[in-house]
Amino acid sequence: MDGSVSHEQTTQIVDICSIDLGFAWMLRKLGESEVTDVTEWGAAVQKHHDAQSVRRMYVRLFISYVESVLATIRGEILEEFDHFSAAERAAPTEITYDITDQGKPTEKALPVSLLKGLRFTFWMYAEVYGLDASPDYGGEGWRAFQDAVRIRNRITHPKQVASLAISDMEVARVDEAYRWFHEAYVFLIEAFVSKFSKLR
Repeated sequence: MDGSVSHEQTTQIVDICSIDLGFAWMLRKLGESEVTDVTEWGAAVQKHHDAQSVRRMYVRLFISYVESVLATIRGEILEEFDHFSAAERAAPTEITYDITDQGKPTEKALPVSLLKGLRFTFWMYAEVYGLDASPDYGGEGWRAFQDAVRIRNRITHPKQVASLAISDMEVARVDEAYRWFHEAYVFLIEAFVSKFSKLR
């Protein structure tokens, strides 16, 4: 196989994505409505509920949450501190520089993988505040986080209909990834609080 997606597969993928979008749209409308009766909300959700749609939404929202936390940390650090090298300052912005054929400088997108970006951000946080703290990158939690990223990538860029299905085991891996990320983030924050509370 050449890796291309057949017309039939593409049509099925579009149909599934349409269901996801419809479910998200319905939830948005419910959130904006004046409905106060919980049973009415529940009936509307159950009527349009699709377990796989919810699972895909959960995975995407989890990764979006991680990306927003990391972006916030990097933004605050880069605003407060100016001793980083040019490479260290440029890396989290996902921008690199080049020169056009006309000899003018230009910006280019430099996608950084989420896994590398996470490790860089947590390292940067510990570095600037002088913390002897680093999340556990050798255990099952980190491996689960890697799995969660792969699942998100797979459902975001599906090559076949089967790619959009998220199994019970995969949901459990994302749950574990969520726990690992929360614990890693809290671990760094607590290390910060512990260090600076002793200085008062």
